[in-house]
Amino acid sequence: MKLTQIRENVAGIDIGSEQIFLSIGPEQTIHCFGTFTCDFRSAIELLKTHNVQSIAMESTGVYGVILHEMLQQAGFEVWLVNPAHLRYVPGRKSDAADCQWLQQLHSYGLLSNSFLPDASIKALRAYLRLRERYVQESAKAVLHMQRALTLMNIRLHQVISQIHGASGMRVLRAMTQGMEYVEQGVEDYEKQYQERRLHNLHKQARRLGYTLVELNE
Repeated sequence: MKLTQIRENVAGIDIGSEQIFLSIGPEQTIHCFGTFTCDFRSAIELLKTHNVQSIAMESTGVYGVILHEMLQQAGFEVWLVNPAHLRYVPGRKSDAADCQWLQQLHSYGLLSNSFLPDASIKALRAYLRLRERYVQESAKAVLHMQRALTLMNIRLHQVISQIHGASGMRVLRAMTQGMEYVEQGVEDYEKQYQERRLHNLHKQARRLGYTLVELNE
């Protein structure tokens, strides 16, 4: 059975870390460009010269992000294809390059376009991922701090619930500046510890409907 082309003027792009390969035209001519911004502009001009309307490119992580955005800004229809889907399509010639295979499948309508969120969702996703990474790194840093203190037999976590909190950071800064903590700091933090326990008792009593009254001795 012979397949019918449903798209004309299509191209396929294979993206690498140092080079990109374009397959253009009925003869599937391969053109090679570098990965600098000026090279991407030259590739876009070549695509415009051949009146390319739709482009298929593999999803290759960070390598193709800028090129994908530049192609969209230039007015091309860009299909981002999952590389795993290409392996399930039979009939590939052994001597065909990836960009030629992409162009051929795209012209026959045998590729699936990946979902891409709009610019606002992309920005929000980037912020959330960055925040998640910072939280994970901060948790590791706290563990390193606590281990270092334990190796020096400074049991700060037994007096302060969070060594990376405001009180804990004040103590750590004072220690790094050479201030004496043992003589003048223990009583102060012991007082804060007792006040915190008393505050928690009042809070729990109010939750149960009681009120704690201080007894005068």
